[in-house]
This record gives sequence, C-alpha cells and structure tokens, in this order.
Amino acid sequence: YKAVVEAANHFGRFFTGQITAAGKVPPAKVLVIGGGVAGLSAIGTAKNMGAIVRGFDTRAAVKEQIESLGAEFLEVDFKESGEGVGGYAKEMSKEFIEAEMKLFAKQCEEVDIVITTALIPGKKAPTLITKKMIESMKPGSVVVDLAAETGGNIETTKPGEIYTYKDVIHIGYTDLPSRLPTQSSTLYANNISKFFLSMTEKDNFFIDLNDEVVRGAIILNEGKLLWPPPRPKEVPAAAAPQETKLAKAPPKALLPADYFRATFKDAILYTTGLGSLIGLGAVAPNAAFTTM
Repeated sequence: YKAVVEAANHFGRFFTGQITAAGKVPPAKVLVIGGGVAGLSAIGTAKNMGAIVRGFDTRAAVKEQIESLGAEFLEVDFKESGEGVGGYAKEMSKEFIEAEMKLFAKQCEEVDIVITTALIPGKKAPTLITKKMIESMKPGSVVVDLAAETGGNIETTKPGEIYTYKDVIHIGYTDLPSRLPTQSSTLYANNISKFFLSMTEKDNFFIDLNDEVVRGAIILNEGKLLWPPPRPKEVPAAAAPQETKLAKAPPKALLPADYFRATFKDAILYTTGLGSLIGLGAVAPNAAFTTM
C-alpha cells in the first residue's frame, strides 16, 4: 500500500485516466513483480486508484489471485513451477530466468511504474530489473524496490535513498512499515498475540515442537539450541484441473439410401390428387361439389 502511495506522490501524472476540457490524460501503467502479501496489496491499491495494473509471479497459483483484483497476469514462454517452501517462490532455472528477463525488458519500455517485492528466505534478493531496463523506461517513470533491505530487485537501487537515475525516480526505502507506525504496530501486535494464544490450551501452557510455526520460532528450549529449524514441508503443487467429460449424444439414425426418392414420390402423388380435385371443382355444374 505505502509503496503505491509513495510512487503516486513522485509520479508526475494521475494514476487514473482523465478527460477534461484541457485535454485527455491516459491512465498510468503499473507493473508489480511478486504476488505475495505485499505484491497483492500493491496491485489492489494501484487498481483502486485507477491505474492499468500488470502482475507477475513465478507461482502459477498466484494467477487467480492477481486476476481477481482486476490486474493482468503476465506469463513467460517457459513452463516451470515456482512453488517453494513456506509459501515463498523458489529459485528458478537459468532458462526460466532468461525468459523472465526478456519479459521484464519489454514491460519496462511500456509501463510508468515498477514495484518489486520478490524475496528468497535467507538469501540476497534476486536482481530482476537491470540498469539497461531502467534506461529504457520513459522519463518521469518511478520504480519502488521493496526488497531494498536485502540487496534489492533493481540493479540501480540505493537502499534507504530516493534518487533519480536517467530520469527514472528510484525509491529504495528500507523502513516502509515504520512510515505507517500506527497501522504497522496494530497489525504486528495482533499477529504476535494470536501466535501466543495459538501455542497452548487455556490452562495448560506447553511448547509443541511438532507445530511447524512454533518450531520455526524457537532458538533455545531448556538450554538446548534448536536453531536453525528444519525446512518447512514442501507446498503441494496445485492439482491440474480435470477435464469434464460431456455425455455424447446418441448417434442420429441414418436415413435410408432411397429416402429422397420415396419422399419425392409421395409429394408427386399428393400434388396430383389435389390438382385433380381442384380441376373437377372448376368444371362441375353444381357449386356444392367443391364442399364435399
């Protein structure tokens, strides 16, 4: 949310399109890389502000979530699952990264704002936007690197700074949660209190080491070092949609080979009979003949 607000504050145009007596203003185009909690929040905020939003994530399961917010989900011409442990994306193959970088290069030429949120637990953030891509962006564009604290997804990011490179404004704040202190503190306190309450029963406090969340948060237990925790279980891949087999309609009965001939013969007989009756009625001396 805050990343989009900061981008809008430094962007020189409206997010939504405007048609006024003074002229027409096109809507801003926003690219959000990463479909986690931060990425989805950014997509929803930018869309609500009237921008044209595009989203990207290596995990196929995120596609539906991005599209449900009204954004376009971008895909590469390379099939590889990006599902990792703990709900994060995994490191992708060299071939996938090359296809991904090609997609980002094309998008940077078109969009006005890029927001990156990609993180890999315990490792440096992957570089997704290169200096060459930044140089291809339109003057006045804005990039926001939410991964600046762990190295950044943008090659030209300066962690903790706002500066301009090649007419592209870079926002590399590492303390965005602190810039919304009341909301951040409330949500953090709510999460921590719910975590503690979920650890134990009402009148019986104990530490359940079989609980994946509890185990991942413990460093020492009764003087015994438990860090690092075991790796989270693999997230099962989404089941492929099953094709629904439609019941086949019963085959139509085949027409006999002489069907046309028989039908034509019947038509000739009926026509001849009716014509004969009309002819007799025309020459009959008694007018009541035609009513018989």
